[in-house]
Amino acid sequence: MRGVSRMNFIVRVERDTSGGVRGVIERVRTGTKETFSGVDAIGALIGRMIEIEAAEAPSRRESRALSPDREGEQ
Repeated sequence: MRGVSRMNFIVRVERDTSGGVRGVIERVRTGTKETFSGVDAIGALIGRMIEIEAAEAPSRRESRALSPDREGEQ
């Protein structure tokens, strides 16, 4: 599955008596948690977390390539 990056999220949602929605989204791999308020915020927050992952991806690939346990794999 080269070229494919999977991301897993846990979404915890609470609904109050007036119908308002709030909760927490957690990125499984990192344990990063962010709160949201309102249904529309869920997609926007996940989208932002995906963009952060994309921005950090090259540095993670470089560090894996340089790690001692991966020597000789190239």
